[in-house]
Amino acid sequence: MLILLSGCSLFSPEREIFLKVPSVPKDLIGALAGSWTLELAGEERFYSNRTLDWSSGIPDSLKISCPRETEIFVLLYPPSLGAGPGFFPAGARIGPEDSRGSPDFRDGAGVSVLSLIFKKNVPARGFNSLRFLREMRSLDKPWQADRERLVRQIQRKAMRSWYIREQPSFEISLQLPEGLWYQNNLSLAPLPVSSSPVHLELPRGYCFFYCPARALLAEVQVDGSSQCISSSPASLR
Repeated sequence: MLILLSGCSLFSPEREIFLKVPSVPKDLIGALAGSWTLELAGEERFYSNRTLDWSSGIPDSLKISCPRETEIFVLLYPPSLGAGPGFFPAGARIGPEDSRGSPDFRDGAGVSVLSLIFKKNVPARGFNSLRFLREMRSLDKPWQADRERLVRQIQRKAMRSWYIREQPSFEISLQLPEGLWYQNNLSLAPLPVSSSPVHLELPRGYCFFYCPARALLAEVQVDGSSQCISSSPASLR
């Protein structure tokens, strides 16, 4: 199924881009059939944010319009499951001459940094976005990079490759019922739980785990001293 958001002609200042929608695990399709968010950012203060109603099903692809001869950064956010932060977005860079793109949940980490740069109207002409995204993707866990620090370094024009590294993880224990649990980072494999407590490593900050078979959501907050605060899994039914 293809979703058409807009069109343009040969002489239009805009161009058509076909985006391949990232695949999601089959057991998450029901939970993620809803309102997705598409965010586009690029040079010349270009920014667009729109809601996509995919409550009847997640399409395979969609067509968008964006300025010609402009580097564009695409973020595609799945719907939130609860009141807190939602899943990390899929991301893609669309080059000035590109007509297609494939947002990916792993690439969303690097693209989210560059998208924020353009949303802040930070002058970034000459910045090597391809190299930056390549370095981010080379990390085992790109979403574990300090994205706020990376934004600051790019703003200061002091970006160096050694800033692109994962933040430390902390060993924690969680009480989770038996089942297959997905983290808010969909680039990671789901966590199979057969007994509790579950021992794993998480970076500082907020995350959640969702079990579609049980419709349970468990929220976790890890602070810098490896202390973990977790909520009892709450039903979303």
